[in-house]
Amino acid sequence: MHDLLHVDVSGLNGTIVLAVHGEIDAASAPLLESAFEDLTGGAPVLVDMSGVSFMDSSGLHTLLTQTLRIREDDGTIHICNPSDAVQRVVELTGLGEFFYEPDSTS
Repeated sequence: MHDLLHVDVSGLNGTIVLAVHGEIDAASAPLLESAFEDLTGGAPVLVDMSGVSFMDSSGLHTLLTQTLRIREDDGTIHICNPSDAVQRVVELTGLGEFFYEPDSTS
């Protein structure tokens, strides 16, 4: 059964937090992308990926493009609390230092 993707957006001490839950694949990546597209301004962004049960290259592509977009606008964005599924994809691609804040994977 396909876990539906849910993205909850909240604020915490001036930081925007996206809490992502479910599976990120070709069918659900546009939902994740739309959550990012609503973000404007220079507030730091944390993407809590602890609730992600599956992520394929579609999810990775969305994270990459949105990270680059936010950084081009002088914003900051990091993944925190990566699930095993997220950790595996990020490690396989060697993008850990690009996405993670120091000490967020422990």
